[in-house]
Amino acid sequence: MFKSIEFIKTALVEKIIANLNEFNAIWNPNYLPIKSFNFKTNKAYMGCNQILLSIWGSQYKDPRWLTFNQAKSLDLKIKKSAKPISLIYYGQQKPDLSESKVIKVFDVFNALQIENMPPLENTQIKMTKKLLNVFIDKILDISPVKIVLSLIDKTPCYKPLQKNVVNQINLPLKTKTESSGAMLSLLIHELSHASKWQNQNNQINENPWYSEKDYAFEELVVALTQMYVFQEYNIKPIGFDHKPYSKYWIELLKNDGEMLFLAVNKAAIAFNWLKQNILVQAQNVIYERNKQDNE
Repeated sequence: MFKSIEFIKTALVEKIIANLNEFNAIWNPNYLPIKSFNFKTNKAYMGCNQILLSIWGSQYKDPRWLTFNQAKSLDLKIKKSAKPISLIYYGQQKPDLSESKVIKVFDVFNALQIENMPPLENTQIKMTKKLLNVFIDKILDISPVKIVLSLIDKTPCYKPLQKNVVNQINLPLKTKTESSGAMLSLLIHELSHASKWQNQNNQINENPWYSEKDYAFEELVVALTQMYVFQEYNIKPIGFDHKPYSKYWIELLKNDGEMLFLAVNKAAIAFNWLKQNILVQAQNVIYERNKQDNE
């Protein structure tokens, strides 16, 4: 059923606020949804569409979706009782996702609502502890942001511009030795903070690409970026609790619901920066290691 864009956006903001009141945001590590993608194009949904499917389609364990016309083109039939989920189609965007224009609302159906869908193929590598450590070591090795593992500093932080310290992440060494899952959570969190300060040459930018002063907004961008990363690589984050931010996020979204969609846009930019500069290379290494281990 087609709905107006404003209806969809308002309903999404209200649902996010309700979930935050229960400490159950979709980016919470205990509620990390599967990555939804279009079965015909094999492209993952991004931005608010990924969130819409994660919330309204949470009852489906199959991540594949199709429009009515796509299903018809594949000689597949939508079940009579099927109720679609409405998404928002954006027009052509700049490569950095900085500009988008809403064109229309469209409906999609889950694979479980479609007759004669082929079985779901699991092509993702199972991220074992060994592979997770390989993934982390590669990130530490190639990160354009300097990462210091400290025996003394117990508080993870990113320092963009400070005396004698420029573009550096400090992480407690103890976390790496005790829990690879917690280490990766901290790494992605601080790299997400760092992404807003990086220019196209991966050098420090004195004017970050978003400058909202509200720290709650930046933490929302970071939380969404983390969600995209863990969805993409099928990793369950460990040891990261967003509850302390919940009341600030509720206040932020109640004051202006559009801040959610602005945060979603900024998180997509941060995610793309992480993929292009760090994560794709790290992923290639674990693919190669997994191949060697299975030969």
